Amino acid sequence: MSCVHRFPVWFLALTMAMAGFVLAAQASGQLGVHVGLFDSIEVATNPSREIAQWQHFSRKYQGEKAVYFLCDSEGSLCSPGLRRWRDLIQLLRDAGRYDLLDGINRGINDLVVYRNDNWVPGKKDRWASPLESIANGGDCEDIAILKYVSLLELGFSEQQLRLVIVKERKRNEDHALLAVKLKKTWIILDSLSDTIQSDEAVTGYMPLYSISGKKRWLHFAYRMVGQNLQ
Repeated sequence: MSCVHRFPVWFLALTMAMAGFVLAAQASGQLGVHVGLFDSIEVATNPSREIAQWQHFSRKYQGEKAVYFLCDSEGSLCSPGLRRWRDLIQLLRDAGRYDLLDGINRGINDLVVYRNDNWVPGKKDRWASPLESIANGGDCEDIAILKYVSLLELGFSEQQLRLVIVKERKRNEDHALLAVKLKKTWIILDSLSDTIQSDEAVTGYMPLYSISGKKRWLHFAYRMVGQNLQ
């Protein structure tokens, strides 16, 4: 169940421009190699360049916080799905970090019914908020975003979290997942698996870009860039 994306024009243009910049800058010694997720070269982009889908999610999420509070304080006001989500968060508040990530990954994978964007009227190319995903189901981005919000509520910072859009090499399709930084290791939470693993242990993905808060990163295959520098 992979997700097929339409990349915004700015992403395609910026990727081409940045690929040339990375090669030229590294060849001249002006830019150090920063190895990031999935052993990729990672380059921060203009933080003011908003992604429409992320903007939609962020606005909806801020508006929904009052509903979460009411559900936590007055359980009778919750829908069954929302109650399950809030109970999951409460259950994991005192868990160790690794067990917490495992619980969120399994719990959200089980909670959200997978549906691609074409199934939901008016949802094409739009990333859902938590309430939308819980009520209507969602695809890989929506599931990853619900995990992102869950971990924010459990005390993780934006600096520890990344929504990552990847290329699934085997099927040559695009997919989304959540990466979480524990100490110096990125842990991958994937809607395609109930098992959490480090990014070094997960094979078959090439990251394209990642997002957290107001920050964006482009990713390039480390081996491809390295070969061009030799």
